[in-house]
Amino acid sequence: MTVEKKVILKRIIAAIVLVAILASSIGVTIAILVGRDGLTDSGINYNEFLDEIDTDATYRFVIRNSRLTGRVKADSEFKMSVFIENTGTENIADEKELILIFTHNGEFAFATRTDIDIREWNAGEIIGFSFSLTLPSDLTEGGYRVYFRIAPHNQPMYNVAETVRFANENTWNEILGANFMGEFIIR
Repeated sequence: MTVEKKVILKRIIAAIVLVAILASSIGVTIAILVGRDGLTDSGINYNEFLDEIDTDATYRFVIRNSRLTGRVKADSEFKMSVFIENTGTENIADEKELILIFTHNGEFAFATRTDIDIREWNAGEIIGFSFSLTLPSDLTEGGYRVYFRIAPHNQPMYNVAETVRFANENTWNEILGANFMGEFIIR
């Protein structure tokens, strides 16, 4: 069964279950056939589909490659190129902004907004893009970490609600509500 057919089937099943729940709340009973392995028909386990609705019928971003300038001086050009795949079945619908967050020794150093439109990260595609920016002149020497924070426009940095977490393991920073992309050194 194709991914598209699975998504359509999941939506239909979710609608049926929702109707059954709503109907039962007003005293109407709807009979749903339940097999030994759960709600089944033609060898398809619909309970598995229901469990996967939130993960399959949505966007799902995976970092495929991230390259950063290795060593750079403060007040000079920093470059970064990224490849991210949307392995989900849909694009992100709400307008959000992509912010680059830089930390030094575990502390916030600075952040900059980008003009990347996240809604254009199409399902089933790998998106590649590059950044170039002049670093602030007051940065101290040492190691820096770069994070991508995807959040609603003008959301305060302390508010991590509605931030987008990538599917990669060990990249999420709960405090920043951002995804780790790589490290570089200021010399």
